[in-house]
Amino acid sequence: MDGSNFKEMRVLKIEEIPLYKDVKVIDGALIYGEVIGAYTMFYLEDSNYNGPFIAVTINDDSMDPGIDGNRRIAIKSQILTEMDTPLTIGKLGLFSFNGECIIRKFKVGGKNPVLEAFNKNYPEIRVEDKDEFYILGRVVESSNVDDFL
Repeated sequence: MDGSNFKEMRVLKIEEIPLYKDVKVIDGALIYGEVIGAYTMFYLEDSNYNGPFIAVTINDDSMDPGIDGNRRIAIKSQILTEMDTPLTIGKLGLFSFNGECIIRKFKVGGKNPVLEAFNKNYPEIRVEDKDEFYILGRVVESSNVDDFL
């Protein structure tokens, strides 16, 4: 490829965002886990992020469908989430579900949210009124993904 399809991008700003082992919501308050590093974010000319951001390490294989999947976020990947951002159906989000921080594809079934993992070994989560459920933000980047989010 001669590179003629690529647009040159100018980096406007570089920001180091704390990388957390995990996060969760307890009694309505966002609780940050241990800081284990930093996520380097590059703001390009066409970036349309508003922030604030949180970066979290993936601790399970729920978003890794294995060799047959066309999109994957592997264990130990780092994800960048834009908080306070509307999450549309079909997008990936960072959620707190009954005290556990999870990444899932956001869907709706009836009047309630449905959270879908890429790995079919994990069942869909149908959020019910009794559940403690919070949308923490929209996943915008991953350090180890085979397809765009």
